[in-house]
Amino acid sequence: MPKIAHIADVHWRGLSRHKEYKEVFEEFIKQIKLDGTEHVFVGGDIFHTKTSGISPEYIDVMTWWLSSMASVADVHLTLGNHDGNLVNASRQDAISPIVQALQNQRVHLYKSSGVY
Repeated sequence: MPKIAHIADVHWRGLSRHKEYKEVFEEFIKQIKLDGTEHVFVGGDIFHTKTSGISPEYIDVMTWWLSSMASVADVHLTLGNHDGNLVNASRQDAISPIVQALQNQRVHLYKSSGVY
C-alpha cells in the first residue's frame, strides 16, 4: 500500500513569510523522504490572495516548492477558492501557469471536478 501525505490551506503569500515557509517545507520534505511517501496531495488554497499580489518571488518560491516535493514523491494539486477568481472564469488561476512551465511529470494539477 502506498504511503500518502496530505496538506491543505498552505496560503503562500506574494511576498511575506517565504523564509519561514521554506524552513517548514524543507523539514516536511525531509520527513516524507524518510517515511518513503509516494504521493503528496495538496488540497487547495495554495495561494493566499487569488490572482492579485502575485510577485516574481511567489513564482520563484512556488517553483522551488513544487520541484522539491516532486523530487521525493508525486505531487497532486487541487485548486481552492483562494487560488483563482471563481466568479470570473475568464481569468487564469495562480497555480496553472507555474505547473505548466515546470513540465514536471511528477506534478499533477486537477482542475476539473470528478473522480480521479
